[in-house]
Amino acid sequence: MKNIELTIQNVNNQITMTSREFAEKSGKKHDNVLKDIKKAGTALDNASITNHVFFNAVGYVDLKGEKRPEYLMTKQGVLLMAAMYDIAVNAKLILYIATLEQKVLDQQKQLLELKQKEFDREREHKMIVEEMYRRDTERFRSVCDRLDAQEKTRKKKTTVSQRVFGF
Repeated sequence: MKNIELTIQNVNNQITMTSREFAEKSGKKHDNVLKDIKKAGTALDNASITNHVFFNAVGYVDLKGEKRPEYLMTKQGVLLMAAMYDIAVNAKLILYIATLEQKVLDQQKQLLELKQKEFDREREHKMIVEEMYRRDTERFRSVCDRLDAQEKTRKKKTTVSQRVFGF
């Protein structure tokens, strides 16, 4: 039995795989995978189930520069297609998806931790700025109080001088 390694992407927090990747990894011809996707699409339509939940036609440009058919398959589409083929493919895929989903969760957890650290740093910076503002305000008030006191002293001296010397 062939050892199958499946590669699945995480696009917009949704696990996806192209039909070409699926064909390559499952050992099937892409043309056959496309036919099977169309059959599955017809069956889904007949059951009034929305296709785009499973498959989305995206196409690609080949090495000759020609546009070719291709589907972007959601996790559900990949599982649906795998179930149509080999049990080994299906089992391998289910285990791989579980591993990938755990990786996605771990990445999201790391992102949340980074955002929390950034939030904490910003909060600490804000507190430092507020403390600096408070200290500067206190210094400014202290300087203003000293200037007011000096002005009062100067006015008293001027008043005394005016009385004594008649200025």
